[in-house]
Amino acid sequence: MRFLFRNLHIFVFAATCVFAAVFVSGSPDRAVDLMRPVVEDAVELKELAQGAYREVRNIGWIAAADDAVTLFTASLRMPTRLFEELADRIGKAEREMKRARRNGTAPGSPKV
Repeated sequence: MRFLFRNLHIFVFAATCVFAAVFVSGSPDRAVDLMRPVVEDAVELKELAQGAYREVRNIGWIAAADDAVTLFTASLRMPTRLFEELADRIGKAEREMKRARRNGTAPGSPKV
């Protein structure tokens, strides 16, 4: 009995493999139809992960650390100035979005 409980994961894995083999041999078209979305999602996740890895690799960590230290020290010295700066940036973004909406283009899209 102890052998069964110690190696239960092996028995479960073997049973799963046998079940999958019987399922695929019984109806291969249905198995392909069931697995196609899973494979497509896996490919999409792989592409997204590669893009994320590329972005992380291109980050200038020293510059980002310097910006974080500058932001932290500025917020310690004058906390209200941090919120004023944030309000200015939000206002600028809102003005840009309104201007783009009037022109009929999306914000940040290239001008043609």
